[in-house]
Amino acid sequence: MKKKFLKNKGDFFAIFLIFLSIIFFFIIVSLRINNFTLESGDTAVAEQALWNTIHGDLFRQSFLNNQINLIEHLNFIQFIYLPFYWLFPSLYTLYILIGIFYGIASIFLYRYTEKKIGFYSSIIILICFLFNPIVVLTNIGAMHVVAIGAPLFLISLIFYEQKKYYPWLIFLLLTNFTTEFIAPTIFVFGILAFIEKRSWKWFLPPIIISSLMYIASIIFIKIGFAENKSILKSFQISEIAKNNFSRRLLMLEEFFRPGIYLTPFFSKYSLLFLPTIILTLFVINKGRLSSGSHLFTLIPVILVFSIIDILIKKPQLKKIILSLLIIGIFISIPIYIKKIKDIEKPKRIKELKEAVSMVKDGGSVTASRNISYHLAKRSEFYLTDNQVLTDYIILDTSFWDSKRKNNSYLNLAINSEKYQIAMDKNDVLVLIKNEKMEKINNLK
Repeated sequence: MKKKFLKNKGDFFAIFLIFLSIIFFFIIVSLRINNFTLESGDTAVAEQALWNTIHGDLFRQSFLNNQINLIEHLNFIQFIYLPFYWLFPSLYTLYILIGIFYGIASIFLYRYTEKKIGFYSSIIILICFLFNPIVVLTNIGAMHVVAIGAPLFLISLIFYEQKKYYPWLIFLLLTNFTTEFIAPTIFVFGILAFIEKRSWKWFLPPIIISSLMYIASIIFIKIGFAENKSILKSFQISEIAKNNFSRRLLMLEEFFRPGIYLTPFFSKYSLLFLPTIILTLFVINKGRLSSGSHLFTLIPVILVFSIIDILIKKPQLKKIILSLLIIGIFISIPIYIKKIKDIEKPKRIKELKEAVSMVKDGGSVTASRNISYHLAKRSEFYLTDNQVLTDYIILDTSFWDSKRKNNSYLNLAINSEKYQIAMDKNDVLVLIKNEKMEKINNLK
């Protein structure tokens, strides 16, 4: 009875830790949303595609010149979000859903590791996963629909180890159809299954579905990595010479924390890192390295599974490996602090809220990135990059646009003589088209 009690107590602690982590992430991201401190425009354009879809316009994004967003990334996983967003059309719904997926996957992870390597080891693995910098960024940073790809892949790997074929295949299919840049990892997974001498039904499906996804990306994607075979161009000698490898290696080091300190050890699952490492070193442009955490979404999953595999295969090194992991977690604390330090309210928050409230209807809007996710629920929404003269223009000239030196759009709007300045306070600027302003005044 005593053993059973301790086991139940351990399970309760693990589930409480998972629940507390997910709630903590949601509180942080809620503060960032309310305080206008999410810096990426990806959140707004991703939500607008879902908003347009539930209003009968499948995954259309104004940002992509009013085209379906599958021409940029084959994010078929968007369909999972739709029923929840249709019921509760809110940005918070999307973050809650991401948190739920990570929570469920973490429970799977705990149950699996607790049986394989014991309770205390499983708790360390759980902390390593939940507080990997990429997982933290995924939960408190810009919203990307590919976020749930990592939890799906984690569950798939667990079923693979347990040799539960159909559950493994279902979750693998879902992972593969998350986005095209995950497909190379799925392909390597098929090679891994072949090396392990599993039957054709284990190694052939990953190779086939990932190949189909890659071919589809070459055919359908019109912008981004697949455009004009730009992936292959990235491997030309002249292009490789331009890459800042020191910066790229530092970025990899940060993403691999806290497991980077275990690199002297090798697991069969380490092979799955190869596609992401190649993307980071050769393909992804320097600007996306710092803002595109979703491009590396599978790293935390592969990392913890590699560590679990090493612990199972080398039990004599268990204390050394876990000690290195604990050291890595503590050394990584400054990263976690850096990721959440910007939740404080900016001095101009009153003006920002006032500016958002000045959008009185569903008219077209252009907004700075840190304002964008408050105004994306409409048919026509743009970031300043598009240079479209919309009904409303809401700009925070200090937070983002000035850093990007994106004043050309502001000059374009003012020089058009089509606008009235409805607000100009504390670096927050609201321009409203003359005819729209006239309608608003008539309604007063």
